[in-house]
Amino acid sequence: MSTTIEPREKKTAESRISRTEFVQRAARRAKLPVRTMQAAYDALTEEIIDLVKAKNRVTLTGFGRFYQQPHKGHLAQASPGEKGSSTTRVPDYVVLKFSATRDANRRLSMTDEEAAAELLQKRRPVQRKSAAAGGQED
Repeated sequence: MSTTIEPREKKTAESRISRTEFVQRAARRAKLPVRTMQAAYDALTEEIIDLVKAKNRVTLTGFGRFYQQPHKGHLAQASPGEKGSSTTRVPDYVVLKFSATRDANRRLSMTDEEAAAELLQKRRPVQRKSAAAGGQED
């Protein structure tokens, strides 16, 4: 039985957002100076790494969680397929992992109009019935 492996699509310049552009876009969205957003970005990424390094799971509600995933060491061949290539042992290591929430994954499939409507719904103040007011809305 033959297995065909399809080549990955080549990434285009439009499919990657640089750190600088990301910070600029976030600053515009938050209506903050780029320097302020850059400081916040640096602080957040460093804090996440420090906390995960200390074996904490960092959960950003509504977005996802960051955590360590340990990997066992293994043998690796320096130049696979070459005659006389050497093997070396890769020690145990950990990698930073991210797991998105169901809500974040669902938002990826939404149209811009659906996302805007949901955001407006979340920002509306909730009207609750007050027991003291005889069931009338606030």
